[in-house]
Amino acid sequence: MKNIVIIEDNYSHFKSLKKHLSSRYNCYPNFITDDDFFNFRGNIAKSFSGGNKEAEARSYINSILKRIDNIDLFVIDLQLKEDDSSFNVNGKFFYDFFVKNNPDITQKVPVLFITAEEIV
Repeated sequence: MKNIVIIEDNYSHFKSLKKHLSSRYNCYPNFITDDDFFNFRGNIAKSFSGGNKEAEARSYINSILKRIDNIDLFVIDLQLKEDDSSFNVNGKFFYDFFVKNNPDITQKVPVLFITAEEIV
């Protein structure tokens, strides 16, 4: 099966995408608990905050991506700012920083940017 990485800020959207895609694809990241998802999402925000936790948060995101072998596709929410008006990083910015310019991801990986008012 092909490996897909879903980057989404809304947990219900993440679960819905994973539910629809997982019968044909391996979907990542694998969150064991709800808190794992919110920790991941929080680290995306922290990684561009300019604060003293920025480097630690970027390292965390990169460590998650490094654990996934042979990524075939990224599905990234274009908005990435659920319930946080101070969080101004969009999906394109995430892709440029963590995928396109990431030395650990050596192959070119296609990306599908998505956005929706509600996914069911």
